[in-house]
Amino acid sequence: MPKSKGKRVVKCKAKKIIKRKRISYSIEQKTQVVTYVKEHRNNKAVEHFDLNRNMVGRWVTTSSNWITETKGKSKRLGSD
Repeated sequence: MPKSKGKRVVKCKAKKIIKRKRISYSIEQKTQVVTYVKEHRNNKAVEHFDLNRNMVGRWVTTSSNWITETKGKSKRLGSD
């Protein structure tokens, strides 16, 4: 698999290489996904929002810290 700098390389079934650009999500967007997960389960949220399953799982686990650690519409957690 070819190396890439700063971009994720994903192989498709057709053996084509697709480069995905990294995206930052706001706390509001993450909270929307987490509430959807609580209502409809993880796999439905992954399909509905077209996100990575592992990323959604991490968001659900860390969602309890977002309320106490965020300032307004910040995208970064734990930063001063």
